[in-house]
Amino acid sequence: MTNTYQPGFTDRFSIHIKAPQGIRGIHPLTIAVRLNLALHEIMAQDFPGTERASIRCGVMRAGLAANSLPEEAWLKGVLSAASPGARNALRARAEEIAAATAAAFRASASVAWEEAR
Repeated sequence: MTNTYQPGFTDRFSIHIKAPQGIRGIHPLTIAVRLNLALHEIMAQDFPGTERASIRCGVMRAGLAANSLPEEAWLKGVLSAASPGARNALRARAEEIAAATAAAFRASASVAWEEAR
């Protein structure tokens, strides 16, 4: 018997990271990389192995020139969850982690959600 996972909820998200002007060495793409890793740890740290849910990033973007430090970066991805409780918990943790990771590097991050179904 095959057990195929069918998520009850699939939401798209976009995380916008802004690094303040005038502070040297704050690279929003470096923050985006660390944030991507932290988001993937949510499942290992906060959810039991039996929970049917996932969060993953598919787009990471920053800057337009190879020789300059960008002012902002974006992560885009998808959250899938079988239950409303898992969905709400994943969304809350993603927002907490985005804000805390950016703040650790003297930057800011905001999360926008698009409910796909």
